Amino acid sequence: MTDSNSKHGDEFQEIGHCGGQFTVTVKIAADGGRDINFGIRSSHAPASWFGIYALPQGIPVGTIQMGGIGVRWNPAPFPGCLAIFIASDSHGRHGHECPQCDGYWRSDGAAIRWPMTCPYCGRRAYAHEFITEGQLRYVKECCELITQAMQSQDYGEYGIDMDNVADAVGRDSPKPKFYYAEESQQNKYNCLACGDFNDILGRYGYCSSCGTHNGCMNSRRTSI
Repeated sequence: MTDSNSKHGDEFQEIGHCGGQFTVTVKIAADGGRDINFGIRSSHAPASWFGIYALPQGIPVGTIQMGGIGVRWNPAPFPGCLAIFIASDSHGRHGHECPQCDGYWRSDGAAIRWPMTCPYCGRRAYAHEFITEGQLRYVKECCELITQAMQSQDYGEYGIDMDNVADAVGRDSPKPKFYYAEESQQNKYNCLACGDFNDILGRYGYCSSCGTHNGCMNSRRTSI
């Protein structure tokens, strides 16, 4: 079913990346060594991000539980993991893909403290296990950038500027391999159990945030 009043158009439409920059800053540490910091900057709205841990080869292995100022992240599951931040589409939504059934959907974000649920097959797993092929290419590109910055003898800021890429989409210039977009599905609704947004293929499915099946209750449709 499609929401004909949606201000964002019909089903199966590409939704561009929100833009922003992923940065790696290399500077001299207090002890004279090298200090490396990761960061994100966002200039387009709406936009949201979630963090994952990845091996240097670009393999996601954990979800980062980011808290407020002064709150430490959960430790990485393996030594040498890199912190990568994955941005939303230009509607502030995140795409997900199930490794079990290959189903694709969008949601408000990525749960960081509990497993998510695939709307189609019901598989429960953490957010880093549900990233899409496009997001995975971006993760690998970020890992290569970090490795390059760590091996370089130069200090300063290295980055991937998705603003320039997002602005160029639709022009004659080819998209770089790490650019990813999302796609609207058929049924956009807010789960009555938890209130979170879901955009799924078909009418019925599990809420990816709380796992409640929308066939068990009359979920409220959304125009977003």
